[in-house]
Amino acid sequence: MKYKYILFDIDGTLINFPESFRNAAEHVLTRAGVAATKDNIDTYFRYNDDMWFGLNMGNVESEYILNNYHPLYEEYIYQAAVKSKEGLHMQGTACELALDFKKAIGEYAVPHPNSVEVCKELCKEHVLCIATNGLNSVQPGKITAYKDCFEHVFISEALGCIKPTHEYFSHILGALNADASECIMVGDSLPNDIDGANQSGIASCYYNPLGLENNSGIIPTYEIRDFNELFEIV
Repeated sequence: MKYKYILFDIDGTLINFPESFRNAAEHVLTRAGVAATKDNIDTYFRYNDDMWFGLNMGNVESEYILNNYHPLYEEYIYQAAVKSKEGLHMQGTACELALDFKKAIGEYAVPHPNSVEVCKELCKEHVLCIATNGLNSVQPGKITAYKDCFEHVFISEALGCIKPTHEYFSHILGALNADASECIMVGDSLPNDIDGANQSGIASCYYNPLGLENNSGIIPTYEIRDFNELFEIV
């Protein structure tokens, strides 16, 4: 065994986020009295994307984002609900629509191929942990399909800091009473998962199912396209 502890990101790693989002959108739209057509789902997706990027949520180099990530995350969900209600003429209050989205994004999460089966095997010999940015009210629902696989769930809101900060990974190492050399971080985000782990002395595994070219300058310890490849690494 090379690594005792395997840290997994959720969005884009354990679950296919675009598919999960579209499933959730279909549910939210239908409950709000709007036909879940492709055009309406695309519009709902666009409103959410516009709000996420409008708040600059992906800029983890920003001190403002680092210090305000979780209230901004709540603001993103609420403001996206406001925009969707107006643009798609959805029934219900923005607060109700935001709450419905929070529940649906977990309930309708779509695991990536082989991820559940691989995690069920890995947890027999390794300690599997969730290491995710996000809200306590949202993230746990996304891993329902992985029941009993994860001994520890580290959500950034609970820790009070986010990936890729050294503080985030230090919290995890402290909670596990583990040395960095015993751990590996598996994730799809080069700046958040891979660089964060690298900077904390933790081995990193870049989950890149589409084989996207990496021009970031961030070099993972390993790279995989399928979860089955983890067996050869850990």
